[in-house]
Amino acid sequence: MESFISKEELLDYLQNDQLTGLNNADTFYRATHEMLIADPGTDYIMARFDVDSFGMVNELYGFDAGDHLLICIADVLHGFVRERGTCGRIHADIFEICVPAGGFDPRELLERMNSVLSGLGMLNRITGHMGIYCITDHWMNAALMSDRANSALQSIKGSHAEDYAYYSDEEGERQMREQMIIKCMYDALEKGEFRVRYQPIYNTETGLPECAEALVRWHLHGDAALRPAEFISIFEKCGFIVRLDYYIWEEVCREMRMRMDMGAQVMPVSVNMSRCDAFEPTIITDITALTECYGIPHDMLRFEITETIFGEDPQRLRSVIAEMQDLGFVILLDDFGSGYSTPSSLIEIPFDIVKIDREFIRNITSSKRCEYVLDSIFLLADRLEVPVVAEGVESARQMDRLRKKSCEYVQGYYFSRPLEPDEFYRMIDKNRHR
Repeated sequence: MESFISKEELLDYLQNDQLTGLNNADTFYRATHEMLIADPGTDYIMARFDVDSFGMVNELYGFDAGDHLLICIADVLHGFVRERGTCGRIHADIFEICVPAGGFDPRELLERMNSVLSGLGMLNRITGHMGIYCITDHWMNAALMSDRANSALQSIKGSHAEDYAYYSDEEGERQMREQMIIKCMYDALEKGEFRVRYQPIYNTETGLPECAEALVRWHLHGDAALRPAEFISIFEKCGFIVRLDYYIWEEVCREMRMRMDMGAQVMPVSVNMSRCDAFEPTIITDITALTECYGIPHDMLRFEITETIFGEDPQRLRSVIAEMQDLGFVILLDDFGSGYSTPSSLIEIPFDIVKIDREFIRNITSSKRCEYVLDSIFLLADRLEVPVVAEGVESARQMDRLRKKSCEYVQGYYFSRPLEPDEFYRMIDKNRHR
């Protein structure tokens, strides 16, 4: 005997989330829109809730435990909303509510949620974050409201200090710009919009450049160049930094090879190595293949790392760096003193040269404490027989203080801004004949 699904059962299946009984995404957006249009005189908020590390719950406790967790969250949200708003499960562990703004207390809702989650008997503490959008236009598409609540949520995702945030126009603009950058980055690489700039590093005794750091600028659609601070962190999050770094390494090698073929002078150039680069399984073979392809001596291509890349699997990173050093590559510890570095970094991290962060140099003439710390860094580096480069030197007073501390190398606008390749090599040729 055949069985048929009833119209009511089909409607329930299409409109509701089958696990929790809440509205599904489409139904939630439609119901929210209808509610807002019917009540134009009331201010509303839309809040988006996301469970932290939900995948871990499924892995450690099984999918039944994960489903039970989602049902508990749905019960809390449904009880909180009651008849005064809408509530839905958008997907996976993402839930949203829309309720009147008056009397809405995000702390109260999160406390209810955390109380239920902590009572589930799981060894790991389960928590969540919430993003909130204050609705100003009742006719706005509800899915767009959801996007704005999500923008607020993403701004604190992973934060231990904040568990909820309100959407702001500034945050929305920042995320739109981030998406624009991600959308354009591959085309930009193909079109050669990323350009290398060289900032010379000077010997304080001779006053002449001895090496340089390769920096990147992005000439987006021919406009003024974007500085690395505007896009590097975005590239690191999405993994594109590996492609960009290799491109810069190859550009440096290519230009160095051209100079060598002309019989012109070249000097060592340091390039940046990110955490993503260091964890590439083929990093060593990629670097050696690149230098062999262009016939570049290993000690001419240097690599700058920061202490922060050692936060994950430090043993693996020490092994990679030690192998690079065995092959003749020079490693620089960059941004020392930036707030992450500690004196033990000078002992625990394998490197050949240390670069002092520009913030230290900026305060060298105004802070005695800063000067005392610098003295200890120079003393320790001297005992370790490690050269020191001071970054961000911009004034004669800073330069005078560094000379008195016997700082060997300096980098900064006091001597030279970052130069285009032609300018950089003209400067080398000019100094060669001095």
